[in-house]
Amino acid sequence: MKKIILSIVSLFLLNSCDIDLEPKSSLIHSGYWESEEALEANHSGIYGRFRNYAFTLYSLGELRADIWGGRTMESPFSEDFIKINYNVDTAPYGNWGNLYRLIHNLNDFIANASKIDYPKNKLNHLYGEVYGIRAYTYFTLLKTWGDVPIVTEPLPPNFKPHELKLRGIKRSSKEEVLNLIKNDLEKSLEYFGDDYTYWNNKKVYWSKNATLALKGDVFLWSGSVLNKGKQEFQTALNSLEQIKNVTLENNFENLWTSANEENNEFIFAFDYQINQATHSYPSFFSGHNSEIRSSFDRFGNSMKSFVSGGLNRFGATEKTVNTFIEAEENGDLRKKSTFKFLFKNDKGYNSFDDESYKGSLLIKFPGEEIGSEVLGVSNIPIYRYADVVLMIAEAKNELHMDPSAEINLIRQRAYGDKFENFKYLNASYDLNKAAILKERLLEFVGEGKRFWDLVRAGDNELIKNKPEFKGNLYKVYLPITRDMMNNDQFMAQTQGYE
Repeated sequence: MKKIILSIVSLFLLNSCDIDLEPKSSLIHSGYWESEEALEANHSGIYGRFRNYAFTLYSLGELRADIWGGRTMESPFSEDFIKINYNVDTAPYGNWGNLYRLIHNLNDFIANASKIDYPKNKLNHLYGEVYGIRAYTYFTLLKTWGDVPIVTEPLPPNFKPHELKLRGIKRSSKEEVLNLIKNDLEKSLEYFGDDYTYWNNKKVYWSKNATLALKGDVFLWSGSVLNKGKQEFQTALNSLEQIKNVTLENNFENLWTSANEENNEFIFAFDYQINQATHSYPSFFSGHNSEIRSSFDRFGNSMKSFVSGGLNRFGATEKTVNTFIEAEENGDLRKKSTFKFLFKNDKGYNSFDDESYKGSLLIKFPGEEIGSEVLGVSNIPIYRYADVVLMIAEAKNELHMDPSAEINLIRQRAYGDKFENFKYLNASYDLNKAAILKERLLEFVGEGKRFWDLVRAGDNELIKNKPEFKGNLYKVYLPITRDMMNNDQFMAQTQGYE
């Protein structure tokens, strides 16, 4: 069991405690590049800062999808964002979600790390990590805002991150940003070379596998959303098939415990560790003990012994409830370690019931019970092998190849002994796409994937699953907020919000 710092749970914790991964030294400020100790401290500090964006990355990748927006037991959070009800005055994530603070740290490392006398093979590995993370960060910016400023040089040593406004730096086109991302991916792979190892043998550090997974993700986006052609899907497939030394865990449920963080499936995950940070999935997707313990699960079992992390601010939609209950009725094992649906009585339900339904608990990242509290200490994956398998299926389908082997690899674990009843047979392009989307929904709730999946699937699929986007497709990209425009009168507004 991990030792946890007990802290007051607040909305701030959704982005994790603002404490870096423990470096060997406190010498991590910009401009200090005089020793191996400083290099290693900067390297560790990057991961702590990266982790501070965990909820931002989750929110951008999932809240606008079709999973959330249902009934909650406390007042809901992010309602307008979930309902696609935002404009230049109300949109979240002003100042580019503050992601340029992380980019500054990455640029600083890229510019200065080579000044230190450090073993070349180790330094190459670190450069592979940092270029990979920078590609991931710019990919997030590209997906969220489209055209964004490109900054590849570090700011001066006396730079204060909270003052960053990027004044006078114009937005570069999507194509230019995509080219930067692709170049960073190739630099990352060049630095890694044949090295598939993990720094300190921990998957909380970026690796060649993580860069290959990201490259597959980027080229799927480039081919589908940016319409760069079929060759992008072939590049995605080639990259994903180079990933080594990872496999699916036998049991989906075992992925979410802190005791199994170094499992065979995770490729890269945010670390929640001793005296550093706790995530808040148990705090904002759970609920008050008094509310939960007076409820019953869908089988009519009392919840009176359940120990909660605190609040219930995000609720599954009726569609989500029915999708997961139907899957469980069919024998899909993923629901039992993803959701608990609560009802007012012990009758038992095999579908959503408006009169008796109370709310949902996301139990995928359960944390650990410390006294009367549940604290989030399980690591949160950014990429795992199941994602790779289904991205391979997607690339194959776009290339009009048979994706059934990959779909069945996921279903075999999901259905266990009942798999033969749900074995997938190759079908039309559209039916294959729908099957892949369905597996990704059941597989990745809480991992910040679903919104990007729907955008990648095309406008019709996005509108079908999230009707709020009908007539509002421009809202796939967020606006430049009013205060950003006021800070820089030459900043171009996102198309559709002018």
